[in-house]
Amino acid sequence: MIRSSLVPVTRSLAAVALVAALGLAHGLAPARAAAHPLVDEGRRLYEEAEFVAALDVLGRAAAGSDLELEDVVVLFETRALVHLAMGQTDAMREDLRRLAAIRPDHALPSVAPPDVVTAFAEIRAAGAGAPRLTATTEGTTLGVTV
Repeated sequence: MIRSSLVPVTRSLAAVALVAALGLAHGLAPARAAAHPLVDEGRRLYEEAEFVAALDVLGRAAAGSDLELEDVVVLFETRALVHLAMGQTDAMREDLRRLAAIRPDHALPSVAPPDVVTAFAEIRAAGAGAPRLTATTEGTTLGVTV
């Protein structure tokens, strides 16, 4: 009697292990804890393949003024992964450029999709460098417009 009651538990544990292994095989990296709750939520939504919701949450995080540097790194990396999953390679590359500008020595997770790894390597090799600010002035009576 005891033996047959353990079968569902054993099967459940095997199913959990299989789902975890498949998730890693498909490039879903384990969550990295970021200090900012919206960045964490965006990462969780990406890992659950809720790509539109992930972009929404990450966009709200980016619009805020309370992100630490590590939060921004995780935000750009996660958005790049989301954009790749949605087939938006130009947007993926733009976030990877931003990531290279603030952390050129950043190491992507070992389970990152090859397309992201290759694009990031190309961007770094091209010398994305620090962001540049270009300002133009317009003469007005109220001051300068940037």
